[in-house]
Amino acid sequence: MPNESPSELFLLKTQFPVLFLIGLLFFGFAFQGSRGVWETSEGRYVAVASEMIRSGNWLEPALGPDEPHWTKPPLTYWGLASSILVFGRNDFAVRFPGAVAFIVSCLLVAAMGRVLVPQTPWLPFLIYGSFLFTAGASNVVTTDPLLSMFETAAMACFCYVYFSESVFWKRYGAYLGWCFLGLAFFTKGPPALVLLVAILIFHGIHGRKISVSLRWVSGSGLLLAIGGWWFLLMIFRHPDLLSYWFRDELVMRIASSHHHRNPEWYGGFKVYLPTLMLGTLPWTIPVWRAVRLKINAWIHSRRIGKEGLDAESFFLLLMMGVPVVIFFLVRSRLPLYVLPVFAPLALIGARGLSPASLYRKYAVHIAAGAAVLIILLRVISGMISWEADNRSFARQIRAAVPDISGTLVFVDLSPFQGVALYLDIRTERVWATAKKKHPETLEQKLSGKDANRVVWLIPETLKALFLLKAANAGLSVSRSGTVTYENQKAFVFLFNKL
Repeated sequence: MPNESPSELFLLKTQFPVLFLIGLLFFGFAFQGSRGVWETSEGRYVAVASEMIRSGNWLEPALGPDEPHWTKPPLTYWGLASSILVFGRNDFAVRFPGAVAFIVSCLLVAAMGRVLVPQTPWLPFLIYGSFLFTAGASNVVTTDPLLSMFETAAMACFCYVYFSESVFWKRYGAYLGWCFLGLAFFTKGPPALVLLVAILIFHGIHGRKISVSLRWVSGSGLLLAIGGWWFLLMIFRHPDLLSYWFRDELVMRIASSHHHRNPEWYGGFKVYLPTLMLGTLPWTIPVWRAVRLKINAWIHSRRIGKEGLDAESFFLLLMMGVPVVIFFLVRSRLPLYVLPVFAPLALIGARGLSPASLYRKYAVHIAAGAAVLIILLRVISGMISWEADNRSFARQIRAAVPDISGTLVFVDLSPFQGVALYLDIRTERVWATAKKKHPETLEQKLSGKDANRVVWLIPETLKALFLLKAANAGLSVSRSGTVTYENQKAFVFLFNKL
């Protein structure tokens, strides 16, 4: 490290790694429980994890006894349910898996920095850890932080296979990479294979030149064994799932604009450009300048190696660029889909910072400032009143019916499923008139044997009709109260049998 002073070398080799690890742990976990669980996505994940605990069925994700939820494999739900069992029914528990995934991803980027940025191996994880988007994503209850962790782990393994001199990594690194790809597939299914496309392109263009074997046959077997066993088991138990997963969860998400988010032709620009620009703050300028320079070097030379773009930068460009292009083309688009590309972005940015760069000179200060800002945002998010906050809504229900247990039935209202975390109950939706997909009518539900053991949430417009039907079903009001539901007045009822 010719550009570092003796005091800087001492700090980097001794004190800095320990201090950084302590700081990273504090930053990753600090105030993760500040805000409540928000609808709809967070509430759905929490409800499925709660149902796993309640039913004891950890293989088949469900929102209730008769409401299976097959959109994702169970790994994320396992993490949430396990965390709830360890830490209790609170907001920190459901955000613990995401925080762990963020911390591990930072360390994986640091590991790649030792190979790809050997002069300043500490810089990539400082950049990655202080990206606004990566740190912010750790506070969201979803599959994407875990998916990003496993994809970053797979990328790190293949990075060491290609660029490390270690005999161990040359011999076994590919196997580990395939295992992590399998875990990524077990986290979210086909989107995990986007990274594999980038690896295939790199290996086809450059990997063969350096005689590196990725153990394609045995590696593919590992991926299928780790990531595919659950899918095969569920298809064996429920044959209709094969059509559902292939048609609805794969083909429709890629090609159809129905029931998916931001499907317009310009949807990728609307969702991903702001995410990639604002999400890389406070490193946006150096990171995207480095990306532009690397792309220009590739365009002008069309070669990989000494006479063109270096192989390491080409590897990172593919790990970043291929997923972005694919997600631009897919019709279902959300910001968190591109979370895995922030690891190669951090490494590209670190490789592009010159020794005299202002960003590099004050990197620790910039990262520390960003960390303080992100922690403040976590704290502030818990102070903001939000109509989709399940924690606030659960408090209202508890105030109206202190002894609530069993099921909270939403009549003609979208259920706040996240209340399952706070009240240890199930949620259910019933329509006042029968629907094609919901054939059970309100009268049937009211006349059921459990009608006096559930809590009913009714919009104000249906109150009179609902009480009339309840009386006809032989029910009398035991407890009642009012709550605010999506900025509207609603009524809560608990009944006794007459």
